[in-house]
Amino acid sequence: MDSFALRLIAPYGVIFEGQVEQVTATSPVGEFGVLAQHVDFLSALVACPLVVKLPGTGYRYYAVPSGLAEVKNGKMTILVPQATPAEEIDVEQAGAEVDDLRQKLHSLEPGGEEHAEVERALALAQARWRAAQSITPRV
Repeated sequence: MDSFALRLIAPYGVIFEGQVEQVTATSPVGEFGVLAQHVDFLSALVACPLVVKLPGTGYRYYAVPSGLAEVKNGKMTILVPQATPAEEIDVEQAGAEVDDLRQKLHSLEPGGEEHAEVERALALAQARWRAAQSITPRV
């Protein structure tokens, strides 16, 4: 499979830079994938697991809260406020956080500011949990 250059950048520095075969992320309208030779593209990102397929058989997984993805001239750049590598996420703790935030969300009146904040926190917690699950061996 052909590869292309990816730069994953946060305010605190470059998180990943290298050749990849595929990137999968989520925009406000749904999940998308990018392969080599992708048409130029610009999209906002929502909280999601960012999946990076490395040349060969390896993958890297990150949890991102939001961001901007651009494909231009065969290269991809992703700007995010933060990206947590899946290896740094405890899957049990992330799952518990998802459960706690779901319960909290159900106890709030829809439409309020706190409801919106908890929704955003839940979306990020779910992204962290899904990223961590991606590297957790199944028993």
